[in-house]
Amino acid sequence: MTTPRDRFDLLFVPTDGGHVLPDAAARSLLRQLATLQLAVPFDEAVAATWVEVYMQPGPAAHLLFVEGPAPEIGPPFLEAVFRFSEARTEPPFGDGPPSAVFLELRGAAYPDVLGTFRQRLAEVLGMRLALHRRPHEGVPPHRVVPESEKRVLPEKGASPGSTRGAVGVRIEEF
Repeated sequence: MTTPRDRFDLLFVPTDGGHVLPDAAARSLLRQLATLQLAVPFDEAVAATWVEVYMQPGPAAHLLFVEGPAPEIGPPFLEAVFRFSEARTEPPFGDGPPSAVFLELRGAAYPDVLGTFRQRLAEVLGMRLALHRRPHEGVPPHRVVPESEKRVLPEKGASPGSTRGAVGVRIEEF
């Protein structure tokens, strides 16, 4: 009989607080994680000034931690959270400075990730990252956007007197 494995919460934050992340960089990271089947989005909280995307491990999630075939240890992490915002806030744990972006792996089966993933993450985000670690104590509930912070979507269609966007322009919402 095997004993339960210790799990960790891993938090990647910019070493200096970083900068506000452009939407394109956020989309790029989320697409890479999903396309490579490392972490697949399944829920989100979208406010006017911040976004949190919740992800579950994909079939290749073990490649964040080990090379080769997946070991039989259960899920390599329980949940991932990617947060980006227009303002810096205190990270959920660790001693890093306030930051406008972070990636948290909740309930990771390993205390660290592979260097190749760290490098990919730093390149996509365009900033140096620090890793903070703590023992896992459970997955907290997902954030709910307060009514006062909800994103106001513009009405669809052109208003009288306005012109439509240029050809090839596409607007996406998270």
